[in-house]
Formats: sequence, C-alpha cells, structure tokens
Amino acid sequence: MRLVEAVFWSKLIIKGVVGGILLFVGGYYFYKYFIYSPPAPAEIFIPDYGCGTITVPQIPQLAIQLSDLVPEVTASQAISIKLPPIAYVYRIPFVGETFSTKTKAKQLASLLSFIPEHYTKPNPITLQWRDDATKRTLTINTRAFSFTYSYDFDTYPRIPNQQIPATSSAPALANQILSTLGLQTEDLANGRTLVYPVKFTDAKKHHMVDALIKAQAIRVDYQRPRVILKFDRRILKTKPQKQINFEKYIDLDETAKNTKTYKTFTVTTSPYNGNIHVFLKSNTYEILKGLLRLEYNYLPIDSIPCGTYPIIKPETAITKIKEGQAAIVALVKKTDKLTNLERIPKVSNILISRIELNYLEPAHAGSFLVPIYVVYGDVKFANGTLGEIVFYVPAIEKTSP
Repeated sequence: MRLVEAVFWSKLIIKGVVGGILLFVGGYYFYKYFIYSPPAPAEIFIPDYGCGTITVPQIPQLAIQLSDLVPEVTASQAISIKLPPIAYVYRIPFVGETFSTKTKAKQLASLLSFIPEHYTKPNPITLQWRDDATKRTLTINTRAFSFTYSYDFDTYPRIPNQQIPATSSAPALANQILSTLGLQTEDLANGRTLVYPVKFTDAKKHHMVDALIKAQAIRVDYQRPRVILKFDRRILKTKPQKQINFEKYIDLDETAKNTKTYKTFTVTTSPYNGNIHVFLKSNTYEILKGLLRLEYNYLPIDSIPCGTYPIIKPETAITKIKEGQAAIVALVKKTDKLTNLERIPKVSNILISRIELNYLEPAHAGSFLVPIYVVYGDVKFANGTLGEIVFYVPAIEKTSP
C-alpha cells in the first residue's frame, strides 16, 4: 500500500471512530433528556406503615398561646432543609422488670460504693440505698431501671467552685463515669451532648448560669442519634417493580458510595434536655469526688425501624406555627435555656431561625419513637433582652394506611 493510500484509510478510520463516539454520546443524552423519564419521588418513597396504626405521644406544652405574645411570626428565608417524603418509625419495647434487674441494681450500687445488700424497698418496684456518712442516696426503679443518684443538698459545692470542670472537658468526664458504671452505650457515645453550667436552688431545682464562676456544677445531657431514612441511591434511577422495603437498608455502610443517609437526634419534652443528666462537681474521673448527681432514664429503642410513614414538608410545619397549630414547649432567655419564663412577657418580635426534624423520646417505654419538627425562633423582648422560643410540630402526616 502506498503512503498516500495509508494516510487516506487512516483518516477514514479515525473519522469513523470519532463519528461513532459522537453518535453514541449524542444518543445517550437524547435518550436521557427526551426519552427517559426518571421515576418521580412518589413512585419510590411509598410509606409501608409497617408498625401498624401508631399514636403520636402527647406533647406537654406551656400555657401560652402564640397570639398572647405577638400578632404574627416571621420566618427567615434560609431555614429550609432537605428531607425525604417518608421517615422511619421505631418501636420502644416495654421490657418490664426481669429476673436480672435486681442483680443489675445491686451491681450499680456496688460501683457507687454502697453495700449491695443494705437497701430498703419503699414500694414493690423501688430499691433504695443510703449512706449517712457521705450523705448520698441511690433510688432505682426496677421496672424501667431508671434511677437517681445524688448527694444531699447541704453538701453541694459552694460558689465559686474551684474544682468545677471546664465545659469543653465535661463530656469526656461524663462519658468515662457512665462507662465505669456500665451505662455507656454506642448511641450515647455517638450522640449529641448538651453542656450547661448550673446553680441549684434545692436538691432538684437548678438553673443555667452564664459563667463558670457562678456555677456549682456542670450538667451534661445526651441526645441519641437516629436515622430518619437510609437507602441505596441507585433506586432513584429506575422505576421500582414493587414497593421498596426501606427497612432493609438500615444496615448499609454509611461510607459506601451509593448510600444516602438522613440522620438526626432524639429530643425530650424540651429540646434542651436529654433523658440522662450527669452533674459534675469536680474535674476528676473518680466517681465519689467528681459526680454530684445522676438522673438516668434510658429507653431501649429498637435499632431496626418497624416501618416508614409519610411526613409533612418543613414549609407546612412553619405554616402550622403561623396558624397557631403548634405546641410551644420552651420560652427562655438566651442566658438560661433550662428555665421557662413563668409570666407571659412583652415581646417585640419573633423570627423563626432554625428547623430540625428530630425524634421525640417519650418518658416511658411501650410506645413509638416518631419524628417531629423542632422549630426555633429568636425572640426580642420589649425590654431589649433576647430569648428563644421553641415549637414542636408533629411530622407524621398519616398514622395509618
């Protein structure tokens, strides 16, 4: 073959290959944008109502109506959050008292330096230990294994407490104490910790202070992590042949390329609280020296969701607030988020600044862990001080098929 013919055929082959590639790419994009129709969210995110008919726990609210505070509420334009149209619901099983509960209570008493066999029984489900020498008491509910451990009020540190831990180191101290007592769990370790310097007015009542020099102790609360929904992203590319079981995706590796996870935390009747309060009086891991008080109520939430249910959009939750259909669960000063205002204050304005989808953790077992919208608003009082208001809006749109 002569050189001229070789060049001719080489050019022809190159043009053919390039043309084929362009034709393939062009065909792909023509199919993608003009022929292929991706499945709509409604075709994929279909709730299965796998837990049956669920009940949304009643939300204790303040005796305040929004109309008592301001004529209307405004919302920031930057509070939108992206969420799937369905969310998991989890069971909180009722375990009840078991044969090992009493043994477990005695083990805890021993770890807290009480004599395990020296207890009283105020009622059929309560065991109580008392050490008069150190003025400490441990009271355990054996049905739920919830308990309170505390020193007597007259032994609480004086202010200023020179031994008080820093707020930055308090979570690590609290984690170590729970671990020593055999109470630390994976969800507590991976959850959200809330830290407050506090001052007590009696053995139980306390409020938040704005500086360590004013505090007797540091309070550490725990909000547990929870998955709202998890799935393989590839289900978004093809129309499903049958309803998708989203519960099967709960164990997917969150770091995997195709895994999409929506995560959040639990809240109690107040978003500033957890169901576990650890009060630290000293910067030490030694329990008798460092732990002032411990209030413990850990509910056994199932790790696998029992079903998926439709949820309202965040914008709908905001609308419900403006229409007075939301529960006001907190109205506080910025400097003390643990104490609700007792009297209805004069308010200049309320600006909704943040919204989260959380799970409401009830006080008792035997129910469901359901998602709720927690909506925060910045409050400016008439005297110029700043505060915060918090609304709870049930997120479940339908509780049964």
